[in-house]
Amino acid sequence: PKGLYCHATHNGMSTLPKCHALAAAGNVAALMKEIEGGVNVHEPHGRMKFTPLHYAVDKGHSVLAAELLLKSGADPNAKDLHGASPVHWAAGGEILELVALLLVHHGYTHADDNNGATPLHWAAAKGRLEIIGELIKKQAPLDQMDNLGLTPLHRACLMGHHECAAALIKAGADPAHKDRDGNTTLHLACEGGQVGVVRAILSSGAGAGAAFGTMNDAGFTPMALVERGHKGALGLLLEFQATLKVPSKPPQADIFAHVFGRSAGQPQNWGTKVARASEGGGG
Repeated sequence: PKGLYCHATHNGMSTLPKCHALAAAGNVAALMKEIEGGVNVHEPHGRMKFTPLHYAVDKGHSVLAAELLLKSGADPNAKDLHGASPVHWAAGGEILELVALLLVHHGYTHADDNNGATPLHWAAAKGRLEIIGELIKKQAPLDQMDNLGLTPLHRACLMGHHECAAALIKAGADPAHKDRDGNTTLHLACEGGQVGVVRAILSSGAGAGAAFGTMNDAGFTPMALVERGHKGALGLLLEFQATLKVPSKPPQADIFAHVFGRSAGQPQNWGTKVARASEGGGG
């Protein structure tokens, strides 16, 4: 049909409006002709409601295509079906220059998607260390919570991105911040056996003591959530002047954790948190 292009996707062929297809392919010269011809650069398309800028950023073929769209009035804060802006998609991607470009054109660092996640949540979930640094420089909110009560630091800890966790803590993110279930970042890192993250939290000095001694809503300290097989994490906790008899309730929690390898009454949604932390671009 007139005005439509066939554009290759991960799942085969999908028919896109010409402007969207050119943006996705990074065809700057042809895209410029479309824009000069008066094409609507704001138009959302398809089930995902992607604008041409969403396609340019998501495919990451050309910073120049994204720049052309932005200079032609494309909105860096336009939301797709799931409430994610081009800034979210760029933050979860690998191209630092794209993120910087969107922020220069007034992309929001504080906007949340339908899961309550900001671009910093997306970057933290994907382990994008340089992009995290760029977002922090632009005053991205460090402790903003998503719908699960997870901060960007929680997401980095869940996914085992210890360098990102260290960078967030250094910038001022609170490791003792609790999610919806009362878990600090140390709870989540210990539950998943994320040794590098545990080390980053305990060596930060910033709120590490508070996180270490905190019980979640089920009554468990981080120590009680160290499963059998996570000896590295347990060793780090012990080095942090811990003992196996950390107060927790119910009283048998430590016995279950260290004799049988799992805590009695252990929170059941840890896997759900990991899935939610990593889905989409992190959103």
